Amino acid sequence: MTLFRMRAHALAEAYRAVKGNTRAPAAIVLGRWDKVDGYLVGRNDMRCAKWATLVEFFAENWPEGAKWPSDVPHPASAISWRPVEMLELVVPAYCRAQNEALASVSGKALSDGTRLGKFLGGVQDMYTDSAATALAFCAKHWPEGAAEQWPAEVPFPTDLSNVPPNARRPRGGAAAIAG
Repeated sequence: MTLFRMRAHALAEAYRAVKGNTRAPAAIVLGRWDKVDGYLVGRNDMRCAKWATLVEFFAENWPEGAKWPSDVPHPASAISWRPVEMLELVVPAYCRAQNEALASVSGKALSDGTRLGKFLGGVQDMYTDSAATALAFCAKHWPEGAAEQWPAEVPFPTDLSNVPPNARRPRGGAAAIAG
């Protein structure tokens, strides 16, 4: 599961432990009963805007006394629950650190042919899997000695397994940031 699917699953499990059911409140927010369970168990992907709406709903309606999952930053405390905002910080920093144009990075970071520019410019929404892939690409290929250039507001991804196989940047740098 990608970063955002794992977080959706963690939210659903924590909510379910207290309330017993996540399907009804999530369906109110997401609007499609047939997709809700897939989102919450990590089977289906969702658009980043839907993800943000889901997390906002859970944050606003979290059961009193229930513990918020530690691996999901609370919306009031971190930017790291908004995938596109994370990319808006990480991708330009990556481009500067690598001295590369966004168009060059975009083709390597997302092997499905989509372009990051449309997402970062707010022209188009993207799926959470694409966002997680782009973040993992930037983390995996972050330049050696440039750890301080990684945006402090965005946690460094620990799961880099979803980097596209056709990514051609030399490896390195991730250990310096993660360690």
